[in-house]
Amino acid sequence: MELTFEQVLLVGLIASAITQFLRFLADKANVNLGQEVVNVILFVVAIALGFLWMRPEIPVGGDPMELARVLLEAALGVVGFAGLIYNILLAKVIYPRIAFLRS
Repeated sequence: MELTFEQVLLVGLIASAITQFLRFLADKANVNLGQEVVNVILFVVAIALGFLWMRPEIPVGGDPMELARVLLEAALGVVGFAGLIYNILLAKVIYPRIAFLRS
């Protein structure tokens, strides 16, 4: 699985938007989300992007065991792809956030 240039660019833009939103919350609303909450938000965004970009084919009807196998393969593929996206988001959101909080 590889991300195309456009996908990496979009992940970078989403990471920038998330970072700015977190800074806005910290500055204006005095809400400082914990590291665990930020990680969950990033993972949910990564899963959503992975699903949208992979669009696994799910057959309708047929053998239930075959459907279970296809669903498991699709889920593993999406989560694997989401892991790649998550690592990029983590590097682009968490490290600037740590530097911002230290200043």
